[in-house]
Amino acid sequence: MDAQHLTTLFGTRPLVGDGGMGSLLYQTLGYPRVLCIEQTPLTHPEVVLQIHLAYIAGGADLIQTHTFGANRVKLSPYRLADQVGAINGQAVKLAREAKEIAGREVLIAGSIGPVEPLGYPTEAMEGEARPLIVEAIQEQACALEGRGVDLFVLETFSSLAELTLAVETIRTLSALPVIAQMTFAEDGKTLTGITPRDAAARLCALGVEAIGINCSIGPLTSLDILAELTQLADVPLSIQPNAGFPQRVGGRVVYPLASPELFGDFAHEAVRLGARLIGGCCGTTPQHIAAVAHAINASPAAQPSIATRPSAIQIIPPLREDPEGGPSDRQELSSFTKKLQTGRFVVSVQLDPPKGTNLERLLKAAHHLKESSKVDVVDLNSNPVARVMMDSLIAAGEIQQRVGMPTIPHVTTREVNIMGLQSLMLGAWGALKIRNILVVTGDPPRIGEYPEAKGVYEVDSIGLVKILSNFNRGVDWAGKSLGTPTHFTIGVAVNPTAEDLSKEIDRFREKVEAGAHFVMTQPLFDLAQWEHFLTVWGGPLPIPFLIGLWPLSSYDLARRLHHEVPGISIPESVQERLRLAGSRAKDEGIRIVEELLAEIVTRPEVAGAYIICPFNRYELALTILDAVALPK
Repeated sequence: MDAQHLTTLFGTRPLVGDGGMGSLLYQTLGYPRVLCIEQTPLTHPEVVLQIHLAYIAGGADLIQTHTFGANRVKLSPYRLADQVGAINGQAVKLAREAKEIAGREVLIAGSIGPVEPLGYPTEAMEGEARPLIVEAIQEQACALEGRGVDLFVLETFSSLAELTLAVETIRTLSALPVIAQMTFAEDGKTLTGITPRDAAARLCALGVEAIGINCSIGPLTSLDILAELTQLADVPLSIQPNAGFPQRVGGRVVYPLASPELFGDFAHEAVRLGARLIGGCCGTTPQHIAAVAHAINASPAAQPSIATRPSAIQIIPPLREDPEGGPSDRQELSSFTKKLQTGRFVVSVQLDPPKGTNLERLLKAAHHLKESSKVDVVDLNSNPVARVMMDSLIAAGEIQQRVGMPTIPHVTTREVNIMGLQSLMLGAWGALKIRNILVVTGDPPRIGEYPEAKGVYEVDSIGLVKILSNFNRGVDWAGKSLGTPTHFTIGVAVNPTAEDLSKEIDRFREKVEAGAHFVMTQPLFDLAQWEHFLTVWGGPLPIPFLIGLWPLSSYDLARRLHHEVPGISIPESVQERLRLAGSRAKDEGIRIVEELLAEIVTRPEVAGAYIICPFNRYELALTILDAVALPK
């Protein structure tokens, strides 16, 4: 295929791309049967073939070879660097075989992902990095073209410098069309800080046949990036988002059940915005692609985007006074814990540690919350959605020392093994004077800014609760004495809106048995959700519950959270209130939380609430707290 042919196809109507390959392979084959996902064209060719066929049957006009990471740098850790030609060649063969079996015209795109020779994306292509990338791309591209791909798709690049080098390298050895795609985070930038404007300017200047976005974010979030690109690019646009944000369930990465109907709505809007290639990435299935195909076929929009641009509960063990005159248990507990023990309503505000090294904004927020006298404690996220921020324990220690505000840092089991977790917790207690911990398993790294990072997960949240409970008894994980016991107040997370609520409740029971002292729920947006949880639970709650509240700022945000973020369920009635509010949606979101909090404070089974403040906008929390009469 030449570039003019592809341009002509884009000008006729939007093309339907395929969806996730790797996520379906893991779902079908499981781990560790698939230790090296790129090797499956050789080890499980029949499965790869069937997935290609399913996407073609769903309406895909273009399928991508299963070769995203099939370069010698990525294959070297598996001792497969000498198999680049074999893997890429077999992958093309399987794609072409699927096309022949299906009996219809389908484009075969050779998928090439970032080499990232340093192990992480960077804009500095100097020293040894540059020749490594050039050699790896040359070898893979030659193998793909040699077996008969119609074009190349360079996808999921975070580094514009590396993507530029990849395009330039391919241009020296092939005349095939090139589609260049970058992956953006929720903040509208790539991991290396590249904006859509940066990407459009550079990639269009390179003369590629199309530019676009794929992976990392869900369908609704990706439309914002697409809308920006339509104002900037003078070439056709592609869009292939994930199904949403995955979560770790039973040792496996599971994507949310973003409905095919939602993906159809996304595709309809993508066509309206001018996209000429629309498909899916991780977590999407042939059903999602069928919905995309239906939406495209039903859409009246067929003109290229470059022609028309649219615009009181007992929890902690009984307190003891130290007969030797040393610190008593009561002195070791935070004011937050002491208030919980008395049965008084507690209030926390959730803040994010900084993405860099400057703590001033966080400290300012904590200071104002403390001065309000309405907030008992602040809880701090730990790399939410697998995005890197300052460590929550360090940030919590600074707040306690410099502001004098009690904290509840979130701690995950994602990045550190059992030995490291124990070291962190000992330091948190002894050096940082942290007294409260919220234990969470943590989002898998692959959904965040470092998709190549490996999650540790030697234990899950239940395991970390056991570690802290052992510390409170004066022993470590191996039963060895610590000398002096800790007195951590241990919090855990519970999702009252979980799809499998019975399983969620079973895990909650395990957390209580392991030694949990209190609960912070996923945010609720309607107390009917809470009532349903209580009904299924069927008895008195064993430990205090703090209900999460999130003042939503827009209807679009509500839709994204509901459809793309695991664990978040926003009733249609709440979404409709935000939709009808229009430009006043932010005020309506605050009003919804005020109504919920006013009712929560009257519920005897609820010990408190925490308010989520995106971007550390503590003023939102204070506005809400000023409007509600809190119990004394």
